[in-house]
Amino acid sequence: MKPLKIFLITGTICLLSWGGYSFFIKEPQQVVIPPAPNKFVEEIKLNITNLSKSPNNKFCVEDYSAIKYKIDGYSKANKLDFIWEENLLKSLDYTYTPIFLSQAYYVFNGNEWEINKLNTIRLEVKNLIASKNIDNKTDLIKVKEILSQYDKIVSFISRANSFASELKVRNIEEPFDIDMATNFIKDADKYHNLKEHANNCTRLQSQLENIPDLMYNMHLNFLSKKVELCIGKYSTVPNYPSYFDSFRKPIFSEFKLYEDNFSSYSVSFTKLEGDLQSLKDRMNQEDKIAKSYKY
Repeated sequence: MKPLKIFLITGTICLLSWGGYSFFIKEPQQVVIPPAPNKFVEEIKLNITNLSKSPNNKFCVEDYSAIKYKIDGYSKANKLDFIWEENLLKSLDYTYTPIFLSQAYYVFNGNEWEINKLNTIRLEVKNLIASKNIDNKTDLIKVKEILSQYDKIVSFISRANSFASELKVRNIEEPFDIDMATNFIKDADKYHNLKEHANNCTRLQSQLENIPDLMYNMHLNFLSKKVELCIGKYSTVPNYPSYFDSFRKPIFSEFKLYEDNFSSYSVSFTKLEGDLQSLKDRMNQEDKIAKSYKY
């Protein structure tokens, strides 16, 4: 009898142990997502599905905004509870983000970086980065960095244009800022050869390629203004040697500086000499007058 009791007790312990193991260790079944509670949720889910099929070559900002507006409206009308509102908004942002990224890169990979399209990308990437529904924002930040590189080049081109347009020659002693002009040319070449998305923009490339010519023409214009300052100045000095040292010698030194830097301007020496010759001729004519002037 005693062995039988021991057997029954042992068997009971084993059964209880197996049952406990089965209850606590067995993996839970996959959670079943409940179906949409009403037609309003179904409608929005369908809208989001349709949004996911948007083409890359056209922004779907209006469709995205319309769905977001609809979610808000249904929520305020008590057609969606808070949980469904949050779920749908998160689903919308997660669905829209890769679509937006594809559309943004469609612009970046093209040659025409239209300003209105860039403005759309700026606004959308700003809003999506600020979204609480998106956890990984690495790709959005990359888009922002591409825009930043574009803006940096645009700003550089603007500074170069300003430097060239603000040319003023106040006196004969004022030198041309050859270092600044040369730096603009070097930086333009650097930006032109970057392996960045911004280099796909033909508008920027064309403007960067034009900067050496811009600096060349600026320097030529500077010399022309300098020659104008020299005209008639022989009458303001006591003798010809004073005229030579104060006007002719300095201006021809600047002509030499211009010639020495022709390679930076990416023009042939023949072109430079041809453009400069009329200024030399005028100074030579002025020199003849100065020599015969009655001091």
